[in-house]
Amino acid sequence: GSMTNCSVKDCNFEVYNSLNTCILHCNKRHYSCGDETEEVFKEFYEKLEILTNTSFDNSNYKFASDFDSLPIEEIVPLELEKIHFPLFRGEDADPEYNYFNILERFKVIHFTKCHIYSFNFFLKQVHYNFYICSFKSTFVVEPFLVPENIYPHSMFLQCEFVEGVEIYPTENYKDFTQTVFLYCGFGYGIDINGIEFNNLLIDNETFYGDIPKENFDCKFNTLNIHNSLLNEDLILNTLDINELYISKSKLNAKLELKSSKVKDLNIFDSNFFGIFDCNGSSFESFIIEKSTFDNFVIFENVVFGIENKYDELDENNKVIRHHQAKFIHDTFQNNLSFRGAVFNSGLNIEKINYHTDFKPNFHKAFIKLDNTDRESFRIIKKSFEESGNNIDANYYFYKEMNAYKKELKWRNDFWTKLVVVINWTISRFGQNYWLPIGWLLLSITIYTRLKHDQNKIYEFFSKHIYFNFPSLEE
Repeated sequence: GSMTNCSVKDCNFEVYNSLNTCILHCNKRHYSCGDETEEVFKEFYEKLEILTNTSFDNSNYKFASDFDSLPIEEIVPLELEKIHFPLFRGEDADPEYNYFNILERFKVIHFTKCHIYSFNFFLKQVHYNFYICSFKSTFVVEPFLVPENIYPHSMFLQCEFVEGVEIYPTENYKDFTQTVFLYCGFGYGIDINGIEFNNLLIDNETFYGDIPKENFDCKFNTLNIHNSLLNEDLILNTLDINELYISKSKLNAKLELKSSKVKDLNIFDSNFFGIFDCNGSSFESFIIEKSTFDNFVIFENVVFGIENKYDELDENNKVIRHHQAKFIHDTFQNNLSFRGAVFNSGLNIEKINYHTDFKPNFHKAFIKLDNTDRESFRIIKKSFEESGNNIDANYYFYKEMNAYKKELKWRNDFWTKLVVVINWTISRFGQNYWLPIGWLLLSITIYTRLKHDQNKIYEFFSKHIYFNFPSLEE
């Protein structure tokens, strides 16, 4: 039969097998569904070699060594579009069909709308970047050289990662100097361990011509940063995140997590030197432990927890999922603001340390009494007292005493609890002036009634109770 050409625009290769695209542009198998055959790699290699050779009629651009005399910005890049790069493993095919050998001949490559089935893609000494590419399997990102003259400057621009992304050090490197992900989408999430970032990890803010911000949807399932150092801002505004974990890490710039929805936030043993701003976000489960904050910390208008939901326990009373907002052994060296925050499932700040010059600000916050301990209410009361706000201080004194009433047990603290309960019953701990007036009126009414009916009462007792009962008048 006559040969049909590939259906991809400007591609003159014939179709592969019975597909309507050539070997370069056809779908490849995902590595978990079995391996490609050696024939596929051989064919792919040969066609890629022809394509790259014909892309450069000028023989000067054949090999990387030919570029050494040219400044990098003058080098014409190799443009590769819509190619599906299979996962090449040594055991699948003869190493001589490894297409990386072809790619590494070039000094500058732009990958556009390509599909990467491999779980890493590292080209030595080549400057390259990925634009609108799709990564089909869990992908390990290593820092590579990005072409100088592309704008905006980032490793991955508008790319989609179908599975997880992993970033961890290899023997070659442990730091990133380029912006890594610009307007990218993540099917699963990012796992980072032991890396130093000297540029932005994620950038969804830099506006540039092609992408109106509204059309862009960045979803994370998880972002897990462990044992890492971030020297540039970490900006995670207006995102939906299932799990955000930061542990044993150091952030030298600001962390912004504004107007985002986060299911679980867990920060452990980390240091924040820049502003930490979570204005207007919501957290279903929230715990920060053994961490220090040197700059402003802002939780204004944040919603913590879920209404009427408290910590979920297993059968051994161990917490499976926290809903109470917990700050445990954290140190705040600067302003800490919870203005307008809502704590639906209670709050625990009993073990925080804060600088004496900076009181936590709880102005117009709402804190659920259940599941909040007395010490947390005392700290809040004290912060209002010291800023001269006696009305709110009184309100939190009431909440503190209420929590104290709950803490006391009849069995162990009978007399103390009795005094506290009487105090609560008579005047709601001095917060309610109508109650004592009510009690006074009630007792006057009862006394007057008794006085009025004293003879009837006397008769009743002398008839039914056989002992000498003197009249009230004597």
